[in-house]
Amino acid sequence: MNQGKPSNSIVIFALWLLVFASSSQIMIISPILPQIGAQLNIPASALGSLVSVYTLMVGSLAIISGPISDKIGRRRILLLGTTLMTFALAMHHFVVGYYSFLSVRILSGIAGGVLSGSAVAYIGDFFPYDRRGWATGWVMSGMAFGQIAGIPLGILLAGEYGFKFPFYMFALAMGMTSILIWFRIPQPDIELSQEPLTFKKSVRNYRSMLAKKDIAAAAVAYFMMFMGLSFFIIYLPYWLEESLGATPELIATMFTVGGLANVLTGPQAGKLSDRIGRKTIVIVSNIGLSLVMVCT
Repeated sequence: MNQGKPSNSIVIFALWLLVFASSSQIMIISPILPQIGAQLNIPASALGSLVSVYTLMVGSLAIISGPISDKIGRRRILLLGTTLMTFALAMHHFVVGYYSFLSVRILSGIAGGVLSGSAVAYIGDFFPYDRRGWATGWVMSGMAFGQIAGIPLGILLAGEYGFKFPFYMFALAMGMTSILIWFRIPQPDIELSQEPLTFKKSVRNYRSMLAKKDIAAAAVAYFMMFMGLSFFIIYLPYWLEESLGATPELIATMFTVGGLANVLTGPQAGKLSDRIGRKTIVIVSNIGLSLVMVCT
């Protein structure tokens, strides 16, 4: 159901809520891993696979969902991904051991792969070029809000009601996103791909794009950036708990402080990138983040 062109604020909020729920359900895993292991009797050596299987599925499905998104449109891929993610998060209710948890994380990874890059792709299709940095800054602040409120609250609720409760919370947020997209978010007014959607055609298109040095360099840089950042965010809390004895309350505080910094700088960085260019912002932020990681 589509009720015409919405205001920019409705689009921003829907994508913001998507990023909030999607990123939070990933980040919550690490700080509650010890609790998951204790409640389900999962050995520490196997806990890491609950994280790695998700990232593996996201990477695999992201490659597939890109051409599908070009064919069927951003709105449909957003609806498919948010609905599937809502279902996957709700299925955490039925986790009783390692293999059932692994199964729901595989399902969540499939949904995450479908959604991977969908918010940014929608921004690229819906907003004019000189407003994309601004829009991206606001949408990605959903991840920061997850750090400020979603993760700390999830940690506290997991301690009080069990590790499943945070996933219920994020399932509710993702379900709200799906409903909002269904009723208020249109398909951007762009021409969809008319070419047949085949495996060989998709491989040929990817190969053609990666043959261009600038696109190949951007793809490698994007992959390395988000792989490094994901590993850092996911495993830092577990390392702090196991090596330094950090309590869940301290971990929650750490996420809150980091999220506040992200909220304050994200939208401003987006507007700055509209003025001075994306490349400069990316280089400066990567150098700064690398220094922080080394110091840690």
